[in-house]
Amino acid sequence: VLCALVASESPSASSKPAEVALANLTDAQTSITVVTYNLYWWCVSDEYGNCPQYGGGKGFGQIYGRVQENGPFDLVGFQECDNVAQIIGGSGLAGSFDYYSPAKGNDAPMAWNRQKFQLIEGPGVQWVAKDRYGDRNINWVRLQVIGSSATIFFANTHGPLDQCGGGPGAAVANNYASAINAHKKPGDEVIFTGDFNCGSNQDTMKNLAQVFENDATDTSYNGADHVFSSEGVPVLWK
Repeated sequence: VLCALVASESPSASSKPAEVALANLTDAQTSITVVTYNLYWWCVSDEYGNCPQYGGGKGFGQIYGRVQENGPFDLVGFQECDNVAQIIGGSGLAGSFDYYSPAKGNDAPMAWNRQKFQLIEGPGVQWVAKDRYGDRNINWVRLQVIGSSATIFFANTHGPLDQCGGGPGAAVANNYASAINAHKKPGDEVIFTGDFNCGSNQDTMKNLAQVFENDATDTSYNGADHVFSSEGVPVLWK
């Protein structure tokens, strides 16, 4: 069973858990929880002085509490996260989680429970788009479920702005799918998290949903946050 939990884009926002049956992991009788979380770093850190309600560490305190509240989980994709080590440590996860911290400008780090998964390939990065803030990438790792031959291709992204419709939307969706298919191996189950900056009813997500299942979508920002997985994975909302 895979549990997909989509968390919203503010420290105090609500989140929606979903339970997903991962049918193809027949040799891994395990429960996996997946989280995608845009941290709104610029605001929770009060970096520019325009979010005083989160100043003085209050925002990070709420983030740590929010992460703890949504636990336990096994895979988490962050967006707008400038220091994943700080978040993992502050949330009390350092003892059980490994993570990938990409280069500056790539704000979509990811973390996985090392008590459940062994890293077998990656981390890797592939460019997918460019917007006014710079390059947008997909980050990925391949993980093996400990005690099983089952493998997971775990990817995370923070998608480009204003590229959700028509030709641009189709191109971004194709770039996502191509990046995953170029690096995953036969037998891998795909778990793809992110703030895609596109809603489920827009072309980017519609095109991507022809390749992978859109298992869970949050309601914040017109549903920009999603969890995708390999085709044929049903979702049971809690």
